Amino acid sequence: LNGLVRVFFEHHPELAESVQVIHQAGPHGVHELTTFYEKHQIQALVFDYVHDLQYSYCAADLIIARAGAGTI
Repeated sequence: LNGLVRVFFEHHPELAESVQVIHQAGPHGVHELTTFYEKHQIQALVFDYVHDLQYSYCAADLIIARAGAGTI
């Protein structure tokens, strides 16, 4: 999903000013995605993992998730 989100924003640069991203990237994607969002001037909070993800879900208008325990 990390790669697909990057492709999406590369194809829709007009969204950079109108969205805020909360991105749980996993332990290996944080630096790369933080750099990507900064380069494209997308307001984003990127982290590897948090136990209280429900607060991020409450703040979201759209959630893109893979199947997993955190999704439930």
